Amino acid sequence: MYKLGILKEERQQDAHVNEFSNSSAFTPSFFTCINKNEEILSNMNAILIEEGENSGFESICESILELRKWFEGVVWVFSTKISDFHQMIYFQLGADGISDVAENKGLFLLQLENLLKHTGNGTEVIKETQERPEKRSDFELNEGSLSLILKDGFEISLTKLEFFVLRELFNRSGETLSYEELYQKIWTEKKNGTDATFRQYRVTNLIFHLRKKFEAAPGSPEYIKTIRSKGYKLDIK
Repeated sequence: MYKLGILKEERQQDAHVNEFSNSSAFTPSFFTCINKNEEILSNMNAILIEEGENSGFESICESILELRKWFEGVVWVFSTKISDFHQMIYFQLGADGISDVAENKGLFLLQLENLLKHTGNGTEVIKETQERPEKRSDFELNEGSLSLILKDGFEISLTKLEFFVLRELFNRSGETLSYEELYQKIWTEKKNGTDATFRQYRVTNLIFHLRKKFEAAPGSPEYIKTIRSKGYKLDIK
């Protein structure tokens, strides 16, 4: 069962928020602010931020930025209606997912549960990298085994998409690659029906999983840097 911290408007009672309490996969805890509950929220698997009628856009942006300073879990924004502009900004600030729960509440819960399952798979890898004291100054990519080999020989298995995106960043280390450029390089099918927000989401979600596998602190990445409003770059020291 996953622990959810839900930031919502004070005294707001919404049917879609109550569904978390009825799901067997989640144990929800409700909060109205971050700063006073930072220690408690740090123990959550995911933090959901509700965009309500009275919750300001700037307030949500500030919450995402604050969480990304210290929280390593999933950050997800949900609402009954989220504009395309707001979605774009939330992703650029570091949100891992955005859902319009008015469309399909059940789908939202399944997406969140699957994401938490996948990110949990990398927990042991993260622990191992944190226990190693030596500094790693470069990487080696093994295309045959789809893996990342660190300087000390420690090998981390990657999915095909994770390998592809890291290879693009590795080949142009130090350069900023835009969300669109990474998408076009990795998803060769290039579905014409997808909009820019969806394409950015796929890239952002992939980077999130990749960071969980080899960054010691995914919330404050040392290697894969987010270049706000532009994309990502690999910083190999």
